[in-house]
Amino acid sequence: MKKLYSFMLCFALFCSLIGFACAEEAEPILPSCEHAWSSGTVAKAPTCTDGGLKMYVCSKCNDTRLEDIPAAGHKEDQGTATTPATCDKAGTKTYKCSVCSVTLRTESIPSTGHQENAGVVTAPATCDGNGLKTYLCSSCGVTLRTETIPAAGHKENEGSITTPPTCTGNGLKTYQCTACGVTMRTETVPALGHTADEGTVTTPATCTAPGVKSISCKICDAAIGTESIPMTDHTKDLGEVTAEATCTKDGVVAYHCSVCNADMGTVAIPAPGHLEDNGAVTAQPTCTEPGAKLFSCVLCDAALRAEPIPATGHQKGSATVTTPATCTADGVKSVKCKVCDAVLETESIPATGHQKDKGSVTTAATCTADGVKSFKCKLCDAVLETESIPATGHKEDQGKITAQPTCTEPGAKVFTCKTCKEIARVEPIAAAGHKKDKGSVTTAATCTTDGVKSFKCKVCDILLETEVIPATGHKEDKGKVTAQPTCTEPGAKLFTCKTCGETVRVEAIPVKAHQKDKGTVTTEPTCTAEGVKTFKCTVCGVVTGTETVPAKGHKDNQGEAIVAPTCTAGGTMRYHCTVCGAETHTDAVKPLGHDKGSWVVIVPGEVGKDGVKELHCTRCDALIRTAADHVAQYYHMTVCSAGLHFRDVTRLTDKWDMFTPINLTAEGLYTYDLIAGNMHKIGTVDVLIRNGEVTVTYELNNDHFRFDEEFMTILNDLSDVERFDHSLMNAYSFGEPISISEELFGDDVVLLYICNSIVYDKYSRGVESFSENSRDYRELVDQLTELME
Repeated sequence: MKKLYSFMLCFALFCSLIGFACAEEAEPILPSCEHAWSSGTVAKAPTCTDGGLKMYVCSKCNDTRLEDIPAAGHKEDQGTATTPATCDKAGTKTYKCSVCSVTLRTESIPSTGHQENAGVVTAPATCDGNGLKTYLCSSCGVTLRTETIPAAGHKENEGSITTPPTCTGNGLKTYQCTACGVTMRTETVPALGHTADEGTVTTPATCTAPGVKSISCKICDAAIGTESIPMTDHTKDLGEVTAEATCTKDGVVAYHCSVCNADMGTVAIPAPGHLEDNGAVTAQPTCTEPGAKLFSCVLCDAALRAEPIPATGHQKGSATVTTPATCTADGVKSVKCKVCDAVLETESIPATGHQKDKGSVTTAATCTADGVKSFKCKLCDAVLETESIPATGHKEDQGKITAQPTCTEPGAKVFTCKTCKEIARVEPIAAAGHKKDKGSVTTAATCTTDGVKSFKCKVCDILLETEVIPATGHKEDKGKVTAQPTCTEPGAKLFTCKTCGETVRVEAIPVKAHQKDKGTVTTEPTCTAEGVKTFKCTVCGVVTGTETVPAKGHKDNQGEAIVAPTCTAGGTMRYHCTVCGAETHTDAVKPLGHDKGSWVVIVPGEVGKDGVKELHCTRCDALIRTAADHVAQYYHMTVCSAGLHFRDVTRLTDKWDMFTPINLTAEGLYTYDLIAGNMHKIGTVDVLIRNGEVTVTYELNNDHFRFDEEFMTILNDLSDVERFDHSLMNAYSFGEPISISEELFGDDVVLLYICNSIVYDKYSRGVESFSENSRDYRELVDQLTELME
């Protein structure tokens, strides 16, 4: 098709040049044609920046004409973040043409701002010193602020005695902080005071003079004082018998103090009376009969008295069992005199009592009758007691249905004892109850009358219940217009039931609104006065309303200068209306500003030494500014994308060349600086990752930069760097998509290596110094290093 258009365009141009000379001999020149042009055909499509051509052909004479199609203009895309914004640094968003991909503009992305974390205690608070809590940015880790943690304050313990008190001196109690151990305060412990001992006799008391006791402190042994000891009583001596006593007459004893010999009186020695001897037995006693004993005075040998000697009494021997005890009868134990063998006493031996055995089953229990367990005496075999053994009860089987239940009648299930085979119990089975079916329509509902739905038992087919089926109601059709509405009269619409065909309702169709025409200006507006526009109904012709037509306003002419502006001073312009001629306004005109001419070299520059050049206004010859006159310094450099140096991460080369790690899993557009000779920024490189492909393009900061060589490759690993001989490396083309799965083997992270050769002037536009110590570059290195790891 394009070839056909090109041919037609060329043919039209050719024909227009030769004037259809080929037909001059065959036909006379036709009169001018009233062309009937076609709708036109695009002969050359416009681009964003270049216009196109549209060709029209006359259907009468086949004449052609061309018409310019304006350039389409760039279509700005939604923009891509080329430099992501950080906490404290704005990013960059680049907008490109969605058609030709040319960069149109860049826009600053506001910095995200720091996100403060919950804070970390960097210096704990002590008892008497504040601590420090540091708040960091959770994104970049920078310290945002610090907060003082108030000192915790000392916590006093219960105190301890550090200096014990003495009898006369106070002690000291010290209170310390339980956390840090620092002494907070001290407290005086009162002196204990002396504790008196029992005293020591220093001067003993006598019969005639008191004594002295010295009192000292039991703790410090200090002398406290003395205490008087009362005089002692006279110490009576043993006395001296001055008159001997006889059996029947008192004697006398005289007493003196054994210390001072003082007379202490006399004491009568009572007559002792006769002193009986031990007596002499005159008749020996027996077990039952008394004897006799005669007592005489040992002093005067007088017979004093006779005393009977009591019978000696029986001497009880050991008890002997004379009748053994049984389970039910007491026994007898007898005690006899060892001298005369008389029975002195008897003692009952209690019956031993029965000793019950563990018992034995004498009658076994059955399912329905209790059994008996008998307990006997282990000694005499007598039956002591019996115990009932409860009936075991029936052990039912799983039961057997003897009568099946129906919907209304119960059934029966018989359970038999597995032990005695008797019927244990009969359990009724509840009637099953009716099972209602889903129901069936016995009388169908109509539009206006209810129907009936009957429900029966699915088992016995008895009618259980009925249910009303509500009347369906009329189902209206879409309606039929029986009278069309007008601007002044409503219409009518008839609705009929689709089921029974009856008329359901009639609905009024609202009066139609007037169909307002475009309006007619009935009063023309002027420069200063409003006009009137009148609207009528296009159907019935009635006036529906009016509308104000704004005043046209004055139309300024090009104006005339009252005061002409100069380079540094403004002027004044006066304007009139081109319609009514009225003066509309005057405007101040800004100064023209200097008209920059060409630079004039005052002092020529040399290589390595700048000269001086001046820029003057061509209008007023004023000096605008001076500048250094540089002699061009051309560099022939290698250009790489900003990134890591090969020599810093691998021993396979000592070249300074840079490479850029790329994450192929993150779709988007990424932009990096182009670095020339590790010295200057001269452009940017764009890496576009989209739809499983990666495309690399670059753009220079100056159209006059000249590349001698272009080279770009993508390495899967650092081990691919054996040497920097480009002829041995697999190269890719700038601007052409590269398949991630097929050409890059589906790797997640690859290494972009650009090695272009460029010639440029150091002083030309677009050359910016590059420093490895800049903050931007160090942040980029950190990001790329983390990506490689």
